[in-house]
Amino acid sequence: MSELSLEKNYYLLVLDIKKSTSMPPEVRTAVFDKLQKQVAQLNKTLDPQPVRALSLAYGDEVAGLFETPAQLYHIVSTLRQAIYPQGRFRFAICLGKVGIVADELRSVGGAVFKEADVRLKRLKKQGGFGVWSTQQPQQDAVLNALISMSNLIFERMTPYQRQVFELLSAGHSGKEIAAKLKRYPQSVSRAIQTGGAEEVVKAAELIEDILIRKSQPTQGLLNKP
Repeated sequence: MSELSLEKNYYLLVLDIKKSTSMPPEVRTAVFDKLQKQVAQLNKTLDPQPVRALSLAYGDEVAGLFETPAQLYHIVSTLRQAIYPQGRFRFAICLGKVGIVADELRSVGGAVFKEADVRLKRLKKQGGFGVWSTQQPQQDAVLNALISMSNLIFERMTPYQRQVFELLSAGHSGKEIAAKLKRYPQSVSRAIQTGGAEEVVKAAELIEDILIRKSQPTQGLLNKP
């Protein structure tokens, strides 16, 4: 576990499960079982490790603290895939200082937690999926636009289109997807085109590129020569 500093800025990721209290008991159990297993797996495999590991808090939130944003959208995408469509969430990623040095994430507090709380409440009212607040307004605007666009397309996909999208985003070709799903290649091609899978994959790639560059302060996307 890394040492915290009150002088440094950290990236806080908070995911809030939507309508968790109104889920039927069996659905809620299934969603949170999947969520806990995926969180545990991410905590084992993330490199570099979070400053404070991903954990479930307050019954319906997942949170983690990070030194760089490079892996944050990968985490969001992985957790969404783990629980969708039974469960959905909204998320906020904020940059700021912590309040105290503590091993337990929820004991840390500070400005970055207050910012995430404000952003999530606003997001809930707006019905949005995700928001970035990382002290770089231009980059945040780009990230927020990409998130909004890609989530809108994702939510409109049929179950079959989502299957195709998930395999496409994992790097499989159209022929490989057809073989895995036992479909004609023409059917897969049509699902990619009508479902917008390529657009969502491209948006994710651009988001990842921005986050990698944000992890290298001298090479910010909007300052690229």
